[in-house]
Amino acid sequence: IITHFVVQFVNYVTVFRVIFPWLVTPNSYRWGFLSIIFFEAIICLIVWSHLKCMLTDPGTIPRVHVKEQLVMIQDHMNLFLTERGEDGRRLIARPWCAKCANYKPPHTHHCSYCGCCIEDFDHHCPWMNNCIGKRNHKFFMLFLLYVGSGSGFAIVMTVVRMYNCFTVDPMV
Repeated sequence: IITHFVVQFVNYVTVFRVIFPWLVTPNSYRWGFLSIIFFEAIICLIVWSHLKCMLTDPGTIPRVHVKEQLVMIQDHMNLFLTERGEDGRRLIARPWCAKCANYKPPHTHHCSYCGCCIEDFDHHCPWMNNCIGKRNHKFFMLFLLYVGSGSGFAIVMTVVRMYNCFTVDPMV
């Protein structure tokens, strides 16, 4: 909710306080109209990518409780533990999550916030209220791209508006 509030606040300030005054001037209303359409498209993409990233499962490893599968995983772990490292003394890391009591595939890490193991875990994002993992990493990167584009466009429009305000002769 906080993320959407920030996005909509920036939307309001940029559209109604920066771009909207261009709509009332006869020589720049077209640029104002096109700028509003472009910026609103970016805002829609920001909201879409945020919702997709927030609501998509990041790659949670399901908990295995079937006895036959647990025995199969235990056998696999025993084979894995018989392998030795290059120095001959060190055992290779165990593919098991002690917190979940579950098998942990390669590149999987346990998230302490969510309490589960996530495939290709990147981080737990408070802005998404979700982990960033294998299945939602694309939407997270798109969100960052759209936020960067929208911020850059808003800054450029603000600088242009300030320049226009300082170069135009005041009305009497």
